[in-house]
Amino acid sequence: YSWESHFMGKVYYFENILNPIYNQDKIVIGAVGVARDITEQENRYQELLYISTHDYLTDLYNRKVYYERLKELNDSEQFPFAVINLDFNGLKLINDAFGHEYGDLALKKTAEILKNLIGEKDSVYRVSGDEFSVIMVNAYKQDVIHFRSRLFDELKKTKIKNLSLSVAMGYFIQKDRLTPLDEVRKNAEKRS
Repeated sequence: YSWESHFMGKVYYFENILNPIYNQDKIVIGAVGVARDITEQENRYQELLYISTHDYLTDLYNRKVYYERLKELNDSEQFPFAVINLDFNGLKLINDAFGHEYGDLALKKTAEILKNLIGEKDSVYRVSGDEFSVIMVNAYKQDVIHFRSRLFDELKKTKIKNLSLSVAMGYFIQKDRLTPLDEVRKNAEKRS
């Protein structure tokens, strides 16, 4: 069995293995136990798990987690939920004019704004180079409109080399299982 211990602000992980000792009558007369520190392996595992579910640049969840969350909400019929697609405007222009360092900064700032605007049960993802997605649970059209208004206000205030950040936004509200998830994503790209 495995267990963890907290000591001076750090977490340590251990694994114990117990084997019985039998006498000639096959009665347990004792046990041999071995405990070993597996903190390093556990930390590597947690790091690999994090890397497999998060975008390296923005620390947002990645496309894999996005698809899993959509399926989870749909399968458990947690309707309505809104799927919001956001395409960052002008990333190539920023990269070409000022360098990738500033393009990366623009993506990071956009991610930060999105994280600050979503609700506790909502989630934001970086699904490709310049594309973000937000899933809002228990959301209706007025919730999406309110989110869009707040988002656009925050983006206008945030500048990279005197350029305001900008995104194109589309959304779709899944109200039942009648619309397949592939269509939900496509509809979210088209509808603004």
